[in-house]
Amino acid sequence: MKKQISIASAFVAASGFSYGEIKINEYLSFEGFVAADYAVLDNSLEVNGADAGSESDNYFGVPEVEIDWLFNFDRVGGRIDLQHEDVRTGSNTVEQAFMTYELWDGATLTAGRYASMLGYEDFERPGLHQYSTAYDIHLTDAAPESITSVGISPGYNQGLKYTYESNGNFIGASVQDSVFNYDNDRFGGDDQSSYGVEVAGALQLAEGLRWFLGGAYEDTNLQNADTNYMLNTYLAYEAGPWTFGAELNYGKSESGLFALGDIVDTVGGPAGLLEEEVVQGMIVANYAYSTCSSITGRISYSDHNGDALGVNVVDADAIKYTLAHKYAFSDNLALINEVSYVDGEVSGGGDAADFDSVLGAASLLFTF
Repeated sequence: MKKQISIASAFVAASGFSYGEIKINEYLSFEGFVAADYAVLDNSLEVNGADAGSESDNYFGVPEVEIDWLFNFDRVGGRIDLQHEDVRTGSNTVEQAFMTYELWDGATLTAGRYASMLGYEDFERPGLHQYSTAYDIHLTDAAPESITSVGISPGYNQGLKYTYESNGNFIGASVQDSVFNYDNDRFGGDDQSSYGVEVAGALQLAEGLRWFLGGAYEDTNLQNADTNYMLNTYLAYEAGPWTFGAELNYGKSESGLFALGDIVDTVGGPAGLLEEEVVQGMIVANYAYSTCSSITGRISYSDHNGDALGVNVVDADAIKYTLAHKYAFSDNLALINEVSYVDGEVSGGGDAADFDSVLGAASLLFTF
Protein backbone atom coordinates (compact mmCIF):
# COMPACT_ATOMS: atom_id res chain seq x y z
CA MET A 1 0.00 0.00 0.00
CA LYS A 2 1.06 3.59 -0.53
CA LYS A 3 0.81 4.70 3.07
CA GLN A 4 2.79 3.60 6.07
CA ILE A 5 -0.54 3.37 7.93
CA SER A 6 -2.86 1.00 6.05
CA ILE A 7 -6.31 -0.14 7.09
CA ALA A 8 -6.76 -3.85 6.40
CA SER A 9 -9.79 -4.50 4.23
CA ALA A 10 -12.43 -7.07 5.11
CA PHE A 11 -13.37 -7.18 1.42
CA VAL A 12 -9.81 -7.89 0.33
CA ALA A 13 -9.52 -10.62 2.93
CA ALA A 14 -12.81 -12.17 1.87
CA SER A 15 -12.45 -11.93 -1.89
CA GLY A 16 -8.73 -12.51 -2.31
CA PHE A 17 -8.52 -9.48 -4.61
CA SER A 18 -4.79 -9.13 -5.19
CA TYR A 19 -2.41 -6.19 -5.36
CA GLY A 20 0.78 -8.12 -4.75
CA GLU A 21 4.32 -8.37 -5.96
CA ILE A 22 5.53 -10.26 -8.99
CA LYS A 23 8.95 -11.50 -7.97
CA ILE A 24 11.75 -11.39 -10.54
CA ASN A 25 14.51 -12.48 -8.18
CA GLU A 26 15.35 -12.17 -4.51
CA TYR A 27 16.32 -8.52 -4.96
CA LEU A 28 13.70 -7.18 -7.40
CA SER A 29 9.93 -7.38 -7.81
CA PHE A 30 7.16 -5.24 -9.25
CA GLU A 31 3.42 -4.58 -8.97
CA GLY A 32 0.94 -2.17 -10.47
CA PHE A 33 -2.51 -1.59 -11.91
CA VAL A 34 -4.50 -0.37 -14.91
CA ALA A 35 -7.83 1.47 -14.53
CA ALA A 36 -10.40 1.85 -17.32
CA ASP A 37 -13.33 4.15 -16.49
CA TYR A 38 -16.71 5.24 -17.77
CA ALA A 39 -18.35 8.16 -15.94
CA VAL A 40 -21.51 10.22 -16.47
CA LEU A 41 -22.03 13.59 -14.77
CA ASP A 42 -25.04 15.90 -14.44
CA ASN A 43 -24.58 19.21 -12.64
CA SER A 44 -26.49 22.44 -12.15
CA LEU A 45 -25.87 25.92 -10.78
CA GLU A 46 -28.06 28.62 -9.22
CA VAL A 47 -26.90 32.15 -8.45
CA ASN A 48 -28.95 34.22 -5.99
CA GLY A 49 -31.83 31.78 -6.42
CA ALA A 50 -31.93 32.05 -10.22
CA ASP A 51 -31.11 29.15 -12.54
CA ALA A 52 -27.63 29.69 -13.97
CA GLY A 53 -27.57 26.63 -16.16
CA SER A 54 -26.99 22.89 -16.07
CA GLU A 55 -24.92 20.49 -18.12
CA SER A 56 -24.29 16.83 -18.69
CA ASP A 57 -21.04 15.14 -19.65
CA ASN A 58 -19.54 11.68 -19.94
CA TYR A 59 -16.03 10.25 -20.03
CA PHE A 60 -14.55 6.99 -21.25
CA GLY A 61 -10.86 6.24 -21.09
CA VAL A 62 -7.86 4.82 -19.29
CA PRO A 63 -7.04 7.52 -16.73
CA GLU A 64 -4.21 5.77 -14.94
CA VAL A 65 -1.56 3.11 -15.45
CA GLU A 66 1.06 2.46 -12.79
CA ILE A 67 4.06 0.17 -12.42
CA ASP A 68 5.90 0.03 -9.10
CA TRP A 69 9.41 -1.40 -8.80
CA LEU A 70 10.44 -2.75 -5.40
CA PHE A 71 14.04 -3.46 -4.34
CA ASN A 72 15.15 -5.56 -1.40
CA PHE A 73 18.75 -5.98 -0.21
CA ASP A 74 18.38 -7.36 3.29
CA ARG A 75 18.09 -4.27 5.57
CA VAL A 76 18.24 -1.87 2.63
CA GLY A 77 15.28 -1.48 0.29
CA GLY A 78 13.74 0.92 -2.18
CA ARG A 79 10.75 1.69 -4.34
CA ILE A 80 10.12 3.55 -7.61
CA ASP A 81 6.52 4.17 -8.72
CA LEU A 82 6.04 5.14 -12.37
CA GLN A 83 2.62 6.56 -13.24
CA HIS A 84 1.00 7.38 -16.58
CA GLU A 85 -2.10 9.55 -16.15
CA ASP A 86 -4.80 9.83 -18.81
CA VAL A 87 -3.72 8.26 -22.09
CA ARG A 88 -5.17 11.28 -23.95
CA THR A 89 -2.94 13.86 -22.27
CA GLY A 90 0.04 11.57 -21.70
CA SER A 91 1.21 12.82 -18.32
CA ASN A 92 4.09 10.74 -16.96
CA THR A 93 5.28 11.10 -13.39
CA VAL A 94 7.59 9.47 -10.89
CA GLU A 95 5.07 9.29 -8.07
CA GLN A 96 7.40 7.83 -5.47
CA ALA A 97 11.13 7.15 -5.40
CA PHE A 98 12.71 6.35 -2.06
CA MET A 99 15.19 4.15 -0.24
CA THR A 100 14.71 2.53 3.16
CA TYR A 101 17.02 1.28 5.88
CA GLU A 102 15.84 -0.98 8.69
CA LEU A 103 17.43 0.35 11.87
CA TRP A 104 16.06 -2.49 13.99
CA ASP A 105 12.95 -4.64 14.11
CA GLY A 106 9.98 -2.39 13.34
CA ALA A 107 12.05 0.81 12.96
CA THR A 108 12.71 2.16 9.46
CA LEU A 109 14.44 5.22 8.02
CA THR A 110 13.14 6.40 4.63
CA ALA A 111 14.73 8.99 2.31
CA GLY A 112 13.43 10.29 -1.02
CA ARG A 113 9.97 11.05 -2.38
CA TYR A 114 7.19 9.25 -0.51
CA ALA A 115 3.49 9.46 0.39
CA SER A 116 2.03 11.31 3.34
CA MET A 117 1.13 9.31 6.43
CA LEU A 118 -2.11 11.31 6.91
CA GLY A 119 -5.64 10.51 5.77
CA TYR A 120 -7.98 7.54 6.16
CA GLU A 121 -8.40 6.73 2.49
CA ASP A 122 -5.64 5.23 0.39
CA PHE A 123 -4.09 7.32 -2.39
CA GLU A 124 -4.41 4.59 -5.03
CA ARG A 125 -7.29 2.75 -6.71
CA PRO A 126 -6.42 -0.77 -5.45
CA GLY A 127 -6.71 0.46 -1.86
CA LEU A 128 -10.22 1.89 -2.36
CA HIS A 129 -13.65 0.24 -2.33
CA GLN A 130 -15.16 3.01 -4.48
CA TYR A 131 -14.38 5.05 -7.60
CA SER A 132 -13.89 8.50 -6.05
CA THR A 133 -12.37 9.66 -2.79
CA ALA A 134 -14.38 11.34 -0.07
CA TYR A 135 -13.41 14.92 -0.91
CA ASP A 136 -13.54 14.73 -4.73
CA ILE A 137 -16.06 17.07 -6.35
CA HIS A 138 -16.93 17.14 -10.08
CA LEU A 139 -17.87 20.71 -10.97
CA THR A 140 -17.39 20.96 -14.75
CA ASP A 141 -17.17 17.63 -16.59
CA ALA A 142 -16.77 13.91 -15.94
CA ALA A 143 -13.11 13.57 -16.96
CA PRO A 144 -10.69 12.68 -14.14
CA GLU A 145 -8.59 15.80 -14.74
CA SER A 146 -11.68 17.94 -14.02
CA ILE A 147 -12.05 16.72 -10.44
CA THR A 148 -11.72 19.42 -7.80
CA SER A 149 -10.29 17.80 -4.69
CA VAL A 150 -11.24 19.75 -1.58
CA GLY A 151 -9.24 17.34 0.59
CA ILE A 152 -6.47 18.91 2.62
CA SER A 153 -4.31 15.86 3.34
CA PRO A 154 -0.82 16.16 1.85
CA GLY A 155 0.19 14.07 -1.14
CA TYR A 156 3.79 13.18 -2.00
CA ASN A 157 6.90 15.10 -0.92
CA GLN A 158 10.68 14.73 -0.65
CA GLY A 159 12.30 14.32 2.73
CA LEU A 160 13.56 12.04 5.49
CA LYS A 161 11.16 9.93 7.56
CA TYR A 162 11.42 7.74 10.66
CA THR A 163 8.73 5.16 11.42
CA TYR A 164 8.26 2.50 14.08
CA GLU A 165 5.48 -0.09 14.20
CA SER A 166 4.85 -2.84 16.73
CA ASN A 167 1.72 -4.88 17.54
CA GLY A 168 -0.53 -2.52 15.60
CA ASN A 169 0.89 0.61 17.25
CA PHE A 170 2.71 3.15 15.11
CA ILE A 171 4.70 6.37 15.32
CA GLY A 172 6.22 8.38 12.49
CA ALA A 173 7.99 11.69 11.92
CA SER A 174 9.03 13.28 8.64
CA VAL A 175 11.08 16.37 7.72
CA GLN A 176 10.25 17.47 4.16
CA ASP A 177 10.89 20.12 1.53
CA SER A 178 7.17 21.00 1.64
CA VAL A 179 3.82 19.62 2.77
CA PHE A 180 1.07 20.86 0.47
CA ASN A 181 3.08 20.62 -2.77
CA TYR A 182 4.39 24.18 -2.54
CA ASP A 183 6.56 24.88 -5.61
CA ASN A 184 9.74 26.27 -4.06
CA ASP A 185 11.15 22.95 -2.87
CA ARG A 186 14.17 24.02 -0.87
CA PHE A 187 14.93 23.65 2.81
CA GLY A 188 16.65 27.04 3.01
CA GLY A 189 19.00 29.49 1.37
CA ASP A 190 16.81 32.45 0.38
CA ASP A 191 13.47 34.09 1.11
CA GLN A 192 11.63 31.70 -1.22
CA SER A 193 12.66 28.48 0.54
CA SER A 194 10.24 26.11 2.23
CA TYR A 195 10.19 23.25 4.70
CA GLY A 196 7.61 20.98 6.27
CA VAL A 197 7.17 18.62 9.20
CA GLU A 198 4.73 15.72 9.47
CA VAL A 199 4.09 13.58 12.58
CA ALA A 200 1.69 10.70 13.11
CA GLY A 201 0.79 7.96 15.55
CA ALA A 202 -1.70 5.12 15.86
CA LEU A 203 -2.88 2.97 18.76
CA GLN A 204 -4.52 -0.45 18.69
CA LEU A 205 -7.30 0.27 21.20
CA ALA A 206 -8.93 -3.15 21.00
CA GLU A 207 -9.20 -6.07 18.62
CA GLY A 208 -10.16 -4.61 15.25
CA LEU A 209 -10.23 -1.02 16.57
CA ARG A 210 -7.49 1.48 15.72
CA TRP A 211 -7.15 5.20 16.43
CA PHE A 212 -4.93 7.48 14.35
CA LEU A 213 -3.78 11.05 15.06
CA GLY A 214 -1.41 13.11 12.96
CA GLY A 215 -0.60 16.56 11.68
CA ALA A 216 1.55 18.51 9.25
CA TYR A 217 3.07 22.01 9.31
CA GLU A 218 4.65 23.95 6.45
CA ASP A 219 6.59 27.22 6.31
CA THR A 220 6.79 28.64 2.79
CA ASN A 221 8.60 31.90 3.71
CA LEU A 222 6.18 33.91 1.59
CA GLN A 223 5.55 37.43 2.87
CA ASN A 224 2.34 37.66 4.93
CA ALA A 225 1.31 34.15 3.90
CA ASP A 226 3.99 31.81 5.07
CA THR A 227 2.43 29.00 7.14
CA ASN A 228 0.02 26.17 6.42
CA TYR A 229 -0.99 23.30 8.67
CA MET A 230 -3.56 20.55 9.10
CA LEU A 231 -4.63 18.01 11.74
CA ASN A 232 -6.05 14.60 10.89
CA THR A 233 -7.64 11.97 13.12
CA TYR A 234 -9.69 8.89 12.40
CA LEU A 235 -11.03 5.67 13.89
CA ALA A 236 -11.05 2.39 11.96
CA TYR A 237 -12.96 -0.67 13.11
CA GLU A 238 -13.26 -4.14 11.61
CA ALA A 239 -15.72 -6.81 12.74
CA GLY A 240 -16.15 -9.86 10.53
CA PRO A 241 -17.32 -8.72 7.08
CA TRP A 242 -17.83 -5.11 8.26
CA THR A 243 -15.31 -2.28 8.06
CA PHE A 244 -16.13 1.17 9.51
CA GLY A 245 -14.23 4.45 9.40
CA ALA A 246 -14.76 7.95 10.79
CA GLU A 247 -12.45 10.87 10.02
CA LEU A 248 -12.09 14.53 11.02
CA ASN A 249 -9.74 17.12 9.48
CA TYR A 250 -8.90 20.70 10.35
CA GLY A 251 -6.61 22.91 8.31
CA LYS A 252 -5.51 26.52 7.98
CA SER A 253 -3.56 28.05 5.11
CA GLU A 254 -2.18 31.58 5.06
CA SER A 255 -1.19 30.93 1.44
CA GLY A 256 -4.67 29.90 0.28
CA LEU A 257 -3.31 26.53 -0.88
CA PHE A 258 -6.49 24.55 -0.23
CA ALA A 259 -9.35 24.21 -2.73
CA LEU A 260 -11.58 27.21 -1.98
CA GLY A 261 -10.10 29.26 -4.81
CA ASP A 262 -10.86 26.48 -7.32
CA ILE A 263 -14.49 26.36 -6.21
CA VAL A 264 -14.86 30.15 -6.37
CA ASP A 265 -13.33 30.26 -9.87
CA THR A 266 -15.74 27.59 -11.10
CA VAL A 267 -19.09 28.68 -9.63
CA GLY A 268 -18.43 32.38 -9.04
CA GLY A 269 -17.55 34.58 -6.07
CA PRO A 270 -15.05 37.18 -4.86
CA ALA A 271 -11.33 36.60 -5.35
CA GLY A 272 -8.25 37.86 -3.52
CA LEU A 273 -8.14 35.27 -0.73
CA LEU A 274 -5.19 35.48 1.63
CA GLU A 275 -6.23 32.93 4.25
CA GLU A 276 -8.35 29.81 4.26
CA GLU A 277 -9.73 27.66 7.09
CA VAL A 278 -11.16 24.18 6.50
CA VAL A 279 -13.16 21.71 8.60
CA GLN A 280 -14.14 18.41 7.07
CA GLY A 281 -15.19 14.93 8.04
CA MET A 282 -16.29 11.55 6.74
CA ILE A 283 -18.04 8.39 7.87
CA VAL A 284 -17.87 5.22 5.78
CA ALA A 285 -19.04 1.62 6.08
CA ASN A 286 -18.15 -1.37 3.93
CA TYR A 287 -19.84 -4.77 4.01
CA ALA A 288 -18.39 -7.83 2.25
CA TYR A 289 -21.57 -9.83 1.64
CA SER A 290 -19.86 -12.64 -0.29
CA THR A 291 -16.39 -13.92 -1.10
CA CYS A 292 -16.17 -11.66 -4.16
CA SER A 293 -18.53 -8.72 -3.52
CA SER A 294 -18.84 -5.76 -1.19
CA ILE A 295 -20.98 -2.64 -0.87
CA THR A 296 -19.85 0.72 0.52
CA GLY A 297 -21.77 3.72 1.84
CA ARG A 298 -20.07 7.03 2.62
CA ILE A 299 -21.01 10.55 3.70
CA SER A 300 -18.38 13.31 3.58
CA TYR A 301 -18.53 17.03 4.30
CA SER A 302 -16.16 19.96 3.76
CA ASP A 303 -16.51 23.57 4.95
CA HIS A 304 -14.15 26.29 3.69
CA ASN A 305 -13.90 29.90 4.93
CA GLY A 306 -11.79 32.51 3.16
CA ASP A 307 -10.46 35.77 4.60
CA ALA A 308 -8.92 38.79 2.90
CA LEU A 309 -7.02 41.21 5.13
CA GLY A 310 -8.65 39.65 8.19
CA VAL A 311 -12.21 40.01 6.88
CA ASN A 312 -14.31 36.98 5.91
CA VAL A 313 -15.12 37.39 2.22
CA VAL A 314 -16.29 33.98 1.03
CA ASP A 315 -17.59 30.69 2.43
CA ALA A 316 -18.07 27.39 0.65
CA ASP A 317 -19.35 24.06 1.87
CA ALA A 318 -20.32 20.79 0.25
CA ILE A 319 -21.76 17.47 1.36
CA LYS A 320 -21.25 14.29 -0.65
CA TYR A 321 -23.22 11.04 -0.53
CA THR A 322 -21.67 7.93 -2.09
CA LEU A 323 -22.91 4.40 -2.70
CA ALA A 324 -20.50 1.95 -4.32
CA HIS A 325 -20.31 -1.73 -5.23
CA LYS A 326 -17.19 -3.76 -5.88
CA TYR A 327 -17.13 -7.17 -7.56
CA ALA A 328 -14.00 -9.27 -8.05
CA PHE A 329 -14.10 -11.45 -11.16
CA SER A 330 -10.75 -12.95 -10.11
CA ASP A 331 -7.80 -12.23 -7.86
CA ASN A 332 -6.62 -9.54 -10.30
CA LEU A 333 -9.73 -8.09 -11.96
CA ALA A 334 -12.54 -6.12 -10.31
CA LEU A 335 -15.45 -3.91 -11.35
CA ILE A 336 -16.24 -0.87 -9.20
CA ASN A 337 -19.58 0.92 -9.64
CA GLU A 338 -20.43 4.17 -7.90
CA VAL A 339 -23.20 6.75 -7.66
CA SER A 340 -22.39 10.02 -5.85
CA TYR A 341 -24.42 13.14 -5.18
CA VAL A 342 -22.81 16.45 -4.16
CA ASP A 343 -24.73 19.46 -2.82
CA GLY A 344 -22.80 22.67 -2.12
CA GLU A 345 -22.92 26.42 -1.92
CA VAL A 346 -20.61 29.42 -2.12
CA SER A 347 -21.47 32.79 -0.56
CA GLY A 348 -19.65 36.10 -0.34
CA GLY A 349 -19.70 39.65 -1.64
CA GLY A 350 -23.49 39.76 -1.40
CA ASP A 351 -23.91 36.82 -3.80
CA ALA A 352 -24.75 33.17 -3.20
CA ALA A 353 -24.22 30.27 -5.61
CA ASP A 354 -25.69 26.80 -5.11
CA PHE A 355 -24.32 23.85 -7.04
CA ASP A 356 -25.11 20.15 -7.17
CA SER A 357 -23.95 17.21 -9.22
CA VAL A 358 -24.77 13.55 -9.74
CA LEU A 359 -21.96 11.23 -10.81
CA GLY A 360 -22.33 7.67 -12.03
CA ALA A 361 -19.18 5.67 -12.71
CA ALA A 362 -17.99 2.21 -13.64
CA SER A 363 -14.31 1.34 -13.34
CA LEU A 364 -12.60 -1.85 -14.42
CA LEU A 365 -9.47 -2.35 -12.34
CA PHE A 366 -6.72 -4.79 -13.29
CA THR A 367 -3.97 -5.32 -10.72
CA PHE A 368 -0.74 -7.28 -10.85
